[in-house]
Order: sequence, then C-alpha cells, then structure tokens
Amino acid sequence: MTREGGCACGAVRYRLKREPMFVHCCHCTSCQTETGTAFVINALVEAGEVETLQGSPTPVMTPSESGRGQQVWRCPECQVALWSNYGGATDILRFVRVGTLDAPGEVEPDIHIYTRSKLPWVRLPEGALAVETALLAALAGSAIALLIYWLQFDHWVHAGNRYYLRTALVVLTPAFGVLSTVYAMRADGVPVDCPRLLQIAKFLDSVTVIRACTGAIILCTAIHVVQTAKFVSDWTAYKAAVRALALGSASDPALGDPRFVSSQRISPQLNQLGWFSTVEYLSIIASDFKPARIVVDPAGNYFWLSCDTATESAKATRSVPMPARDLVRIYSCLHR
Repeated sequence: MTREGGCACGAVRYRLKREPMFVHCCHCTSCQTETGTAFVINALVEAGEVETLQGSPTPVMTPSESGRGQQVWRCPECQVALWSNYGGATDILRFVRVGTLDAPGEVEPDIHIYTRSKLPWVRLPEGALAVETALLAALAGSAIALLIYWLQFDHWVHAGNRYYLRTALVVLTPAFGVLSTVYAMRADGVPVDCPRLLQIAKFLDSVTVIRACTGAIILCTAIHVVQTAKFVSDWTAYKAAVRALALGSASDPALGDPRFVSSQRISPQLNQLGWFSTVEYLSIIASDFKPARIVVDPAGNYFWLSCDTATESAKATRSVPMPARDLVRIYSCLHR
C-alpha cells in the first residue's frame, strides 16, 4: 500500500512506496521544543522507499536528547519538517513525520518512547507499548524491524556466507579471549607489556563502545537464532526434495546414465543448501540406501572418489547395498 503526503504550502510532495517498518511516538523534550507540541509521531521507512514527487526538501541539523543530533528535512518555503535522519546517520533510513501524510489518522504508533518526559496530562492508550528512554526503544524497534524484514522480505537462508562466518568466528573468538585476559590482568594489577592491547582495551572501556558491542552481540545472536531455525527448516525440506528425486522416476540421461537425475530440478531456494560434491552421496543416504536414481549436480567439478576406488568398493562386501555402490561407481568412473 502506498501513502502520500507533503508540506503545508504544497511545495513539497512525497510518496511512501511501502508501509513503514514501524511507527513510534516520541515524547522527548527535544521533539516537544522543536515542534511546539506534546509529542511527534515518526514512521520508519527506508530512504529508497520514499519518493519525492514535487519540490526538494532541504536538510537542517538540530540537537537531540541523545546528544548526537538529527538531520531534519524541511520544505524550503514553509519550513515544515517532513522527515529526519537520527543519530547523525546518513540518509539511509527516514523517520517520516506522520502528521505530514494526507491521512495521518490511518497510521498508529507501535511504541511510545521517552515517556519519562511525557507531559503529565497526556494519557497513553490502554495496553500501549511504552519505554522511558530511547535505548529500550531502539532495542524494541530493532526487534520489530528485523521481525518484519525476516517475515515479509528475507525468505532466503544465507548459506553461501557460511564459510566466511565460520572464519570470522574462528578469528574473533580467541580475540575476545585475549581482550578478556587483558581486562582481568588490569583488574588484578598485573602489568601488561603490550601497548597496542592496552590501547584497544582502553578504547573498549567507554560506555558507548560497551553498549555498541553489547547491541552487536545481541543482534548477531538474534540473526544466528533466526538463520539456524530457517536452515533447519529448509535443510529438512531440501533432504526431502533430494529423497523424492532419488526414489522417483525422473531421469536426465545427458548427465551420463539413465539413472542420473539433475539436482537443478530442486527449487533454487532449497538447492542453495546443497554442495555439488556431496549431493550424490546424500541422495543415497536420504533414500535409505535404496535409490532408484542418483542425484547429480551438473555444475560439479570436484569428485571425491576415483574410478579405481569406487570399483573396488563396488566389488567388496559392504553394508551399503550393491545397487547403490554401483551407481557411485558409474558416476565416479565418468569423471575420475
């Protein structure tokens, strides 16, 4: 659903190309002073989803209760504020003033923030979500925004990045351990003969950095939990798709044998979880070692078994049934 709005004089008009990620009602003293009202209602929207239809708003830097300021975009003629970028941020996310929408009554706040400075005569709706400071609001807002993003837009499991993430964890985990040791040594009065580590530890001592690191850890943990849940769900579906092909009658003889079937028959979303050098063996395992077909990745360029090894395995006595081992032999001898 799109929404349109504009300034008081009509010189600037804009359109929201999608619904806001979330909406907050701010009761901070800065918003009260800047607007001359009791509170301000902002709708968080990506900058790319806000289309300027007419005119060009101009940015004005103003102070904020957080101390980092905000960039307010105003009509150059009537000076009405249309949206803001908070915390000194660039124009990536816009906090659109709901009051400038053509139908502001259709957009209700999801949360009330800075209620510690709420005017005493303002009564919040019963059951309304409210926090006293922006820190808790930021956590709640981030959680809501991420939830909406994951549920509505991001339906992919980021499997392609798993090796980069693994490397990052391998490097960062001992790095955190070293810093923890430095903190413990400093607390016990033990000298640390490494100026660079002391500089890093001193930098990380600030409250702002500690909050940022804590938020990053919480965010990464949330992403990990969601991605793990999505991976488990999609992996289960992927194995079922491989099993269906292995036990089915579909065939792609161009791959080298009538009993071969292409893994590209699996949907792209699920197939991204596969690995070209192991899907053949997974198809055997997923079919309880009784495959009618072996699933092959046409783009595969690495092959675990040589023809000699696979042939010896096919002739030997093994717990895996002979037909399954023979399929592996055929596949291996075509490539090695």
